[in-house]
Amino acid sequence: MQLERATAELRPRRSWEAIDLGFHMARRWFLPLWLIWMTTALPLFLLLHLLMPENFGLALFLFWWLKPLYEPLMTDWLGRALFNEETPVREQLNRLPRVLPGGLPGNLTWRRLFPSRSYFLCIQKLEGLRGDAFSKRMKLLLTTSPNSGWLTVLMFHIETILYIGMIGLVIMLLPETVAVNFGLLDSITNSPMIAWANSLFYLLAASIVAPFYVAAGFSLYINSRTDLEAWDIEIDFRRIARDSGQRAQVRVFPGSSLAILLLATGILLTGPGTSHALDRQEARGSIAEVLSHEDFGKTATRKEWRAIEETTTESDGKDGMDLGLGNLEWLALLLRLLAYAIIALFAGWLVFRIVQNLGALQPPRKHRAAPGGSQHRLLQPDSEDEDAIPHNPVDAVTKLCEEGQLRRAMSLLYRATLLHYIEVQKLDIPDSATEGECLLLVRHNRPQQESRYFEALTRNWQGLAYAGYSLSPEELISLCREWPALYSGEPDAP
Repeated sequence: MQLERATAELRPRRSWEAIDLGFHMARRWFLPLWLIWMTTALPLFLLLHLLMPENFGLALFLFWWLKPLYEPLMTDWLGRALFNEETPVREQLNRLPRVLPGGLPGNLTWRRLFPSRSYFLCIQKLEGLRGDAFSKRMKLLLTTSPNSGWLTVLMFHIETILYIGMIGLVIMLLPETVAVNFGLLDSITNSPMIAWANSLFYLLAASIVAPFYVAAGFSLYINSRTDLEAWDIEIDFRRIARDSGQRAQVRVFPGSSLAILLLATGILLTGPGTSHALDRQEARGSIAEVLSHEDFGKTATRKEWRAIEETTTESDGKDGMDLGLGNLEWLALLLRLLAYAIIALFAGWLVFRIVQNLGALQPPRKHRAAPGGSQHRLLQPDSEDEDAIPHNPVDAVTKLCEEGQLRRAMSLLYRATLLHYIEVQKLDIPDSATEGECLLLVRHNRPQQESRYFEALTRNWQGLAYAGYSLSPEELISLCREWPALYSGEPDAP
């Protein structure tokens, strides 16, 4: 590899600086890179859309998924252009059968969504590694480029912004007389013109972003190799050796042939110890010349202000977890914790639902209430001084009315009615039922005449018990007179 022919300065850079260098490469060689991408992507784009005219969404998704088919040729071209070998586009397309197959099945399946796709593509195509060798090499290089995954995230968002921006630009250029329906995306499949325009907008956006994405990944790869293999130092050594060789050249004249012969004879006659000493002297001279170069032995004093907490935690960045997408351990841990939380919430919800359904599946309990008193909540007296339900509640209610104890009378009449529905008519009224729920059960299971009477009874009881409404003795006695005609008969036949 002729490193001295590189068209860019090969030196260690930070990841984002290397990405910026890749963007400079993409701007410089944008036209050939764009043509290489278009000539491979456009035929497949048209083929997919012509094969699926009724489902452009799926065609566009497949076109996006097949991006590893369009990028290897650009990576191969950049590997040559960096060392001043800019291959013509037509000649580069002839290299497609040799460049594309390597690693293609994995690139289109389990490695398709790998964050550092443009980075490991360089390892595949420029180093030709496969299998375990490729995996080991990728792990090694990723340690020097933690932001290669963030490059994919960045370029994905830029591509999306360009795609949406093109659609927004068309909408902005429409005349004011044209009504814009922002639900237009729902009708893409129903309008071939809109569907084609939508797909072409994405094709254009992807074609603009692709050269920058591939070139930035290529620049990160070159930066990793420069850092690991010390390319910059090798280039300096080669330059020093070349300069030293030029200075060491001497011109030999014909008249000095005798002197040269005598010198060679003296060297042959000397022992091996002298020869060894001369080699050490030459080595020391070479070392001194190398160390005298400006890249070695240079010292500098620099002063800067730092916060106290920063000086005590300088090593935290090295010892802590690497949050770059090159090291996905933190992301795997986060997803694992999130999965555990979701499973725990689902298990708790499932247990709650099972317990709730088991309660609902229990057979209805038979409500038995003795005339002297019932265990049903709605049949309990409101206070300790209230009466239990007698066998003939009408006489007891009338007596209470005559004594002016209207609330006790209304409570007794209401509870006696409920007792009749529970004991005689066998209505399944839960212990937790409210007055309104009792009324609904009566409406659904009893005749209309009883429903109207129980509705009036419930309304008067609620107004007297909860709202503090006044109720005349005559109204309560009127309810008592209607009660025997409705509730003194035999129970309904099942």
